[in-house]
Amino acid sequence: MKKTFTLAEVLITLVGIGIIVAITVMILIADIQEKATVQRVKQAYSMLSQAYEMILKDEGSPDEWGMQGMYNDLSHRILAKKFIPYMKVQTDCTDMKSSPKIAKYCLAKYSDYASYSSFTTINGIVFTFRSWNKNCTSRYGYVKNVCGQIIVDINGNKNPNVLGRDLFSFYFTKDKIYPIGTNGDSISLYNYCTNIRAFGQPYGNYANGMGCTAWVIYNENMDYLRCSDLSWEGKKECK
Repeated sequence: MKKTFTLAEVLITLVGIGIIVAITVMILIADIQEKATVQRVKQAYSMLSQAYEMILKDEGSPDEWGMQGMYNDLSHRILAKKFIPYMKVQTDCTDMKSSPKIAKYCLAKYSDYASYSSFTTINGIVFTFRSWNKNCTSRYGYVKNVCGQIIVDINGNKNPNVLGRDLFSFYFTKDKIYPIGTNGDSISLYNYCTNIRAFGQPYGNYANGMGCTAWVIYNENMDYLRCSDLSWEGKKECK
């Protein structure tokens, strides 16, 4: 006897198929967005590295630029202004002292004008600069001669504005731009890029996510959002 399906059974089957399709589409979209983020981070790194190479050639060592340190707002502006002639800047926020204007045009979360200085490039990436050490003598693990930090927001002021998701951090030293979180960096993948804590939330002296940048650039994934057993010496992806 030929089996027939009731309307309820057909509807249940169709709903099940619809759920599977919806989940598959969501996974594909997330994968596409993550790959786009990786490419934007690499693009920002390339832009910074190329600009810095020219700045050092034309302007000399950063310890000779007159910056005084992390608690001097002029120092951050001096630093940011060094990059402006070498990058295609759309909005210069380095002289803005109005929080609403900075929030509108540059990086809202990290653009307190007294602590950072920012500008936005024509491709929509916000670059935020902070001088740490006027003599460029700071050391973070094997990374020596650190002068300060550069944070990039790869999607402008759009959410989530969270370290390790759309905000990524770099050191600038006396001679190079370094993505934070390389193997041997004291701001490590293990301590400052882990899914066992909320990304962007502070603990210790930094915020979770600050150590993710190098992983994104060199391993071209953001699997640290999904698993906690990644390492530079071993597992490079969750699969």
